[in-house]
Amino acid sequence: IETTDVNVWDPGIIYVNKNATVGSNTGMSWQSAYTNLQSAFERAAAGGGSQIWVAAGTYKPTTDPLDYTTTFALIDGVALYGGFAGTETSLTDRAGRFEATLLTGDLNADDAPIANPADLPDEPTRAENAYHVVTGSGTDETAVLDGFTITAGQADGEFPNDGGGGMLNDLASPAVANCLFRDNAANFG
Repeated sequence: IETTDVNVWDPGIIYVNKNATVGSNTGMSWQSAYTNLQSAFERAAAGGGSQIWVAAGTYKPTTDPLDYTTTFALIDGVALYGGFAGTETSLTDRAGRFEATLLTGDLNADDAPIANPADLPDEPTRAENAYHVVTGSGTDETAVLDGFTITAGQADGEFPNDGGGGMLNDLASPAVANCLFRDNAANFG
């Protein structure tokens, strides 16, 4: 379906906008966008879409500050695109707001700024951060991550939670483009 009406549903696209305040929260348009990115992943995993479009904002893999293991798990055949303003009708119209579309492991939103990256593993405000912000493990190149800043992963647990703070890729080859990985830490590697 090609249209300029952003209220018409394209079954291949799931919309997410952290700041959406109107609509039915179904992910079927920008006006009815999911406000929680995990909801879009659940729908895509059930065969509900092949693209997830994410508007600028900050997204956490869980709202439970004690659940360090929840991650944004990429899915074969699903492209996750960030950097949208929340009004686009085609991927080529994407606003390119990659630095403003954050996937973060900072579950308590309390991370202190760090001047030296070597200090990340021991910085106490990161103790509750998610082990892996994004996981691509087991996926192939049809799993796409494009247009995000991935930050505040803290892989300081036991194996397999000791590697891949920003993104864990075990036996995987997802396609990654237009992404910045910043302020992530891991004990291994």
